Amino acid sequence: MSESSPRKVVLVTRPVDQAEELETLLHARNFATMRQPAIEIRPSREPERLDAALRSLALKEYDWLVFSSANGARVAMERLAELFARPLDACGEALREWGVKVAVVGSGTAKALRSYGITSPDATPEVFDAEHLVATFDAIVSDFASTRFLSFRASRGRQILSEELTKRGAKYAEVEAYHSADVEKAAPDVLEALKNGKIDAVTATSSATVRSLLRLFGDASKNARWIALSPLTGSALEKEGIRPAGIAREATMTSLADCVAKVLSGAQD
Repeated sequence: MSESSPRKVVLVTRPVDQAEELETLLHARNFATMRQPAIEIRPSREPERLDAALRSLALKEYDWLVFSSANGARVAMERLAELFARPLDACGEALREWGVKVAVVGSGTAKALRSYGITSPDATPEVFDAEHLVATFDAIVSDFASTRFLSFRASRGRQILSEELTKRGAKYAEVEAYHSADVEKAAPDVLEALKNGKIDAVTATSSATVRSLLRLFGDASKNARWIALSPLTGSALEKEGIRPAGIAREATMTSLADCVAKVLSGAQD
């Protein structure tokens, strides 16, 4: 992409307070950006359950703590620090004191946990989805019947972990760490740009994001290339009749920005 050619436009669809990282990465690659949040991250509708679950960790009632998103990790660890008057970067130390192991789905989630002193999660699947996390547990858990799992998650999502771990005889509980709500209306300038073919690529970072964006954009969704953060997000697009133009190699914003650059340069395999 030459400096003199018009910059291609990429739509960033992360929640408002999480869009800056991807925008910065895309600007560094000489892309222009527009914003259209697909979902809003709101406080948990069950704050009492969240606090009770965190206290249960201190009481050594669980062996494993599972995080499936960076948002869930941030909310739970920040609340843990508040409840137990711990520095944010000492949350990992607290979990180790309580004998709690940490499992994560995705390198983005693992990266978010570093700020809380969790630098090496005890379980991270090679492929970032719930099915592969279950397979990872199969390889390292010797007795599911005596193993207790707690998951902090969004208000919506797949039930793979719950179904599979319960099927294996484990005690499994999940708590809403935050509420994920669809944005109700598309920004008029974004919708107009999409209808007129002025947006070259749309980034999709979760299945919930895909569903919300397609509802917001309608038929205009077909006027841009879609680039997915993960195979799971790519599968969600395909189920809606959209073939992703690219899927990031890793579930990180850097990898997503690299994938955008590859797709828009015409070098996508």
